[in-house]
Amino acid sequence: MLLSVHLNTLILRALADGPLRLAELRKELGGPAQSTLRGNLTKLTEIEALQRHGRDDKPSVLEYELTPFGRELLLAAGAVEAWLGLAPGGPF
Repeated sequence: MLLSVHLNTLILRALADGPLRLAELRKELGGPAQSTLRGNLTKLTEIEALQRHGRDDKPSVLEYELTPFGRELLLAAGAVEAWLGLAPGGPF
């Protein structure tokens, strides 16, 4: 169910290179509705795929970052997408 929500996979990919603030993440993802993005970030944080923390230089500035479990999910999503790409005529 988690990876069936396309935005979750996009979030994981966007954070693969390091932590991002909400505004940076929203821009990276092409501007999804802020409420939708926040809801997905909350769910990913609750299952410990992401962690939210203050920056070292500015603790009041919150960033989202992949956890080890989030990195595993990202690998799993990539494997599923590669497998779907092998299907004759595309994934569906």
